Order: sequence, then structure tokens, then C-alpha cells
Amino acid sequence: MRLTTKLFTIVLACSIGLASGVARADVVGGGGFSVPSSGSEIDQRIAFIEDRLDAHRKHAYYWQWGWMGVYASGLVLGTARAIASDDNEHQADYVVTAIKGAGGVARMYLAPHPARNGADELRAMPANSRDAKMRKLAAAEQLLMDNAKATERRWSEKAHAANVLVNLAGAGIIWGLGSPSDALASALVGITVGTANILSAPWYGEDDLAEYRSRFGVAQSPKMSWKVVPTLGGAALQVTW
Repeated sequence: MRLTTKLFTIVLACSIGLASGVARADVVGGGGFSVPSSGSEIDQRIAFIEDRLDAHRKHAYYWQWGWMGVYASGLVLGTARAIASDDNEHQADYVVTAIKGAGGVARMYLAPHPARNGADELRAMPANSRDAKMRKLAAAEQLLMDNAKATERRWSEKAHAANVLVNLAGAGIIWGLGSPSDALASALVGITVGTANILSAPWYGEDDLAEYRSRFGVAQSPKMSWKVVPTLGGAALQVTW
């Protein structure tokens, strides 16, 4: 049992660290959207985003909680087997399975899909003044960008590489403790499950963001120009923006 405790401690620390890193990486910056020209345009923009978030709500909701259940099952089953088993040959496999499940649960909790609740968060915000509507629009645009970022993760080299590396690391621990066959099975199953998690996520976010930008435009960056102008003492550089 001392071996089990040590394995839990080492791999749990790695899993939680990875999950936290994923959560931080998913934070999105500003989108450079243009300022609405009227109150009606604000309403149109909010309505567009609410409609798109609600349209993808079911997929995001079932993806979020379905995969949370998958990883929780791995955590519970692996933990139960590790505690109950006296078979040292397979105990490392049980522990690694439990820890990978814990890492999956942590990642799903720390970085939940932004569309899982549709537009509920936006509808709960007040919109009784222009300032209130602008704050609501800013929150809506952030959700739209977060949703697009979540879609990008499906083809992210970092996400797929992290999936492979975590599972190979777990397999390496199992192999090093004397169970090569369990190590191979753990790696193959883990990589397959992780890939399925990544690719099954909702894939509409980028298209929604592109349509929003096409329909409502983006802020134009100020253009800078320069020219040389004559002066009494010779010439000077004049910059305008």
C-alpha cells in the first residue's frame, strides 16, 4: 500500500498541474470588434450571439457532462481496484488509471465548455440602459470568442501532444514497475479516449465568430503614415495617425 500512496502522490501532482495549465491556456484576449453605431445594433449583436450559444447548448452540455462522467468512472474504478488489489503486477495500472481519471475531471471542471449553458448567463444580465447593454454585449462577445477558442482546440497540436505525452508518461510508470503488457494497453486506451474527447467537442465556434465579424465588422486599426517635409533648417520627418 505504500507503493500505491507514492504513485498517487506523484501522478496526481502532475495531472493537476497539467489541468491547470490547460485552463490558463484557454483564456482569450480582446476581439477587436467595432463599436455599435446604435442601440438597435447592440440588440442585434446580443441576439445573434444568444441565438448561436443556445443552438449549440445541447451538444456542449452533453459533451461536458458526458466526459466528466467518463473520467469520474475511471477515477472511481481505478481507485477501487488499487485499494482492493494485492496484485502488485497490476496495481500500478489501477493507480495510473485513477490518476488520469482525476486529471480528466480536474480539466473538465477547471476549463468547462463555454457553451454548456447556452446564453443563460447573458439573459441573467440587466439591459435597462445603454451602459448595461454595452456590458452585456462585451460579455457576449467574450463568450463568442471563448467558444471559438474551444473549437480551435480540436485541431490544436498542443492539445493532442499533451494527450499523447500524459498517456505515455503513465505507461512509462507502469512499465517501469514491471508490467509491460499493462503499460501498452494503458497507453493505447488512454490516447484513444483522450483523442475522442478532443475531437468530439462542439465544432461550430469558429464559424459563428467568423459570421459575427463578417456581419458586424471589426474595429479598424489606426493607420500610420510618414513623410519628409521641408523646414527652414532643412527637413523633418512628419508622422500622422
